[in-house]
Amino acid sequence: MDRPVRALLLLLACTLVNTPALAQRPVLHDPTVPPAAFLNPLETPPDVQGDLRLEAIRRGQGGATVAVINGELHRVGGDVAGRRILRIGEREVVLRGAAGRETLRMSPEVGKVKAGQ
Repeated sequence: MDRPVRALLLLLACTLVNTPALAQRPVLHDPTVPPAAFLNPLETPPDVQGDLRLEAIRRGQGGATVAVINGELHRVGGDVAGRRILRIGEREVVLRGAAGRETLRMSPEVGKVKAGQ
């Protein structure tokens, strides 16, 4: 046989012999990747208020008020999870849904801070 053909057959044989050993290597995970709960915080179990969590209330310079509910901005009159937002107060949001009125409240440790402080 020619020398190049013999070398090619030897290379092919070595590849076929080593393939099962390569397939059984353990998969190494990147230790710098955060746990899935940090990557998808909205997929974590809901808090005691149910499926909605009031995270922040913000008043703009023009008087427009928005509420951050489950990580999304909402205004009065908007819908969130099939409920209509009736009122946004300083520490709570009042909703109306099929089950009636519902009030979402800020956590007790959340305080009001003026902008720029």
